[in-house]
Amino acid sequence: MPDNTKQPHRLTMMPNQPAEFLARIVGWQNQVLVAADIDAVEYSLYKLSSNDTVRTPVDGHSAISVPVADAMNILTDDDRWTKDQTGYNFSHTPDVEDEPAWSESGKNYLLEYTLTPAVASDQNIKVAFLLEIE
Repeated sequence: MPDNTKQPHRLTMMPNQPAEFLARIVGWQNQVLVAADIDAVEYSLYKLSSNDTVRTPVDGHSAISVPVADAMNILTDDDRWTKDQTGYNFSHTPDVEDEPAWSESGKNYLLEYTLTPAVASDQNIKVAFLLEIE
């Protein structure tokens, strides 16, 4: 199983501020994936209850399709990636201008990406970000 979903990546953010989300996506055999390995990408955003157990979909951010070529790339190590020297191969900035997203201070949100592999026998890959809004 890939390392993508062991724990959601935790981020502290300001309400409704645009943000780019980066990740290194690996397959079920722990290989780094590229755009050709993925058929579809979509994301959903949920506002979480006070104990983070109940997920409420955020209007305008449920099952939103993301063009694979826009989200998946080759491994890149630039100033935006500070986790390690290996880099990231996934990047996406949800539109928060037309549809407010993480709008409530003091609340937590879960941003969850689902990647559908090109090989039909492989399971979907989930990547999650826990957003703590100041």
